[in-house]
Amino acid sequence: MKLYKYLLFILFTFFLLVFFLELSSFSDGPPASRTAAPGELNCSNGYCHNSFSLNSGPGMASLSGDIFENGFRAGQTYTITAKVKQDGQQRFGFMVMAYDSLGQISGGSVSLAEPDRTQLTENQAGDRIYVSHDPANITSDSSEWTFNWTAPNTESTPEEISFYAAFVAANNNNNSAGDYVYAIRADAGLDSSWATPIAHELSNQDVKISFDHVSGRIQVESQQSSGKMTRIEVVSLNGQLSYKNEAYLLPYIPYNVHTKAWAGGIYILKIQQADKFRAEKFRLIR
Repeated sequence: MKLYKYLLFILFTFFLLVFFLELSSFSDGPPASRTAAPGELNCSNGYCHNSFSLNSGPGMASLSGDIFENGFRAGQTYTITAKVKQDGQQRFGFMVMAYDSLGQISGGSVSLAEPDRTQLTENQAGDRIYVSHDPANITSDSSEWTFNWTAPNTESTPEEISFYAAFVAANNNNNSAGDYVYAIRADAGLDSSWATPIAHELSNQDVKISFDHVSGRIQVESQQSSGKMTRIEVVSLNGQLSYKNEAYLLPYIPYNVHTKAWAGGIYILKIQQADKFRAEKFRLIR
């Protein structure tokens, strides 16, 4: 009987030690899938920092960068700052994932701007990549980290990326009690303003545009009683010119631009007649 109780005591001590070792290891970076993105937990779930409910504290958390103000362009790299602040707390951590809602995986690619303070991890499937603290920052009242995000190329560029972020504002008492957790989402959309001229827009009554994804062509058709010289350009979102021509559009006779040789992705079609412009965004699916 004494041996049985002794074995139980040893097993209990072992699992308790493993439990606290796992908790303390989170100071070197949280486990994957804790950003509160679709299908994920956050750092207040389960036995983590669960003293208070999510986003119930007096602090604040944010993601900032030009990408959230101006949008992103295919293949370009942007610097993003993650920040958490709460007066009286002394240790802070974070985790961020860039989420492509179409593929339900990570969108673009993340690289470290502060390799001595941050790290990259992935989920078990390997299709979601995270940037997080390494180690948790011991400081007073607030902490912030920066990282780089590169947008996908034109073949896979989504029209919006959602950045999911979870933050911990801890009291540095060497356990998870008394810590606050915050989770936020910040969205960034495609920046196509560079491809859209600021001028009088050609209306549907002037020019009709249609996209035939089956035959792989664009049709531009004048809706006016007399023909007009028209400049037609197509550019990809990384600024590469895919098509350019000037054609005299005859009334109600479609002018065809064939796209079968182009890579899949998002493009901008630009039409110009004299001082009037028009720009249309379209996606080729391959």
